[in-house]
Amino acid sequence: MKSIIIYVLAYIVGYILSGAIIFSIAIVVEEIKEKISKAKNKVPKDKGQIKGELMKMTKFELDLLKVVSNNGDGDECFEDVDVLIDMRMKGYYKGIDDGITVDELIWRYENVD
Repeated sequence: MKSIIIYVLAYIVGYILSGAIIFSIAIVVEEIKEKISKAKNKVPKDKGQIKGELMKMTKFELDLLKVVSNNGDGDECFEDVDVLIDMRMKGYYKGIDDGITVDELIWRYENVD
């Protein structure tokens, strides 16, 4: 009888601890998501410069950026995406800063006044 009670108590304690661990992990994940969201929304305020550079982007260039982003490379810097560097060598993406992420380029282009 004691072994059954010990087994049940151990099961209950394990269940409670696993629930607490899962809850803690969920909180950490939400905090990380919030930090990532805040980081993505940090964009320089100098829209005049952005407008001057990015209004020259062609529909093809923007579409290629969106394809790269949809394929999971949106958080990569421009210089880290081989196909974009190859296209620059062919004459596309003139004046684009290498350190800007693909998603930021798309966001800047679509949010120009």
